[in-house]
Amino acid sequence: MPGRPFDTPTAPPPTPQKATVRSLAGLAKVPVDEALLALQIAGFDVKHATSKLEGQTLRNAREALGLRAWGDKEPPARRLPTRELLLKCLRPLREKGKAGRNHTTPIEHVWGHGIPDHQKDEARELVEELITLGHLLEKPSQGRRHVYLGISGLALLEQAERDELAGEP
Repeated sequence: MPGRPFDTPTAPPPTPQKATVRSLAGLAKVPVDEALLALQIAGFDVKHATSKLEGQTLRNAREALGLRAWGDKEPPARRLPTRELLLKCLRPLREKGKAGRNHTTPIEHVWGHGIPDHQKDEARELVEELITLGHLLEKPSQGRRHVYLGISGLALLEQAERDELAGEP
């Protein structure tokens, strides 16, 4: 039924035009006294926790407290290196005993669990490449694709773990 609140797309929260030192301290997760002192040292004319900041002063105060300025983009998410992505895909298979033709798992579980959302496409391509190279083997089935670790996949996983322990890139 249209008109219900959950049917409308959610808009980003409005940019606040004013804020107090107390509210900024709460966002920065620091005591109010520390936030007040930090702003005074940074040159802001604030006398007490209820001092209001507006406009460019508010933006500068947020930056002085280590907060992201309103309207700025989120920092880019940390990308896992390929070896770490490989380990995150293959380790769970070994730990859950998914090695051998009679011990399979749906292919979506390999790249869909434990992988950051922004890298799932990359993980999916990696899994397809591992299948092509024979490290992951596919069980013929009529429904969903099921895979399991082959002997070369176990060897690849062990080599990647040794490299990780040795600190090699």
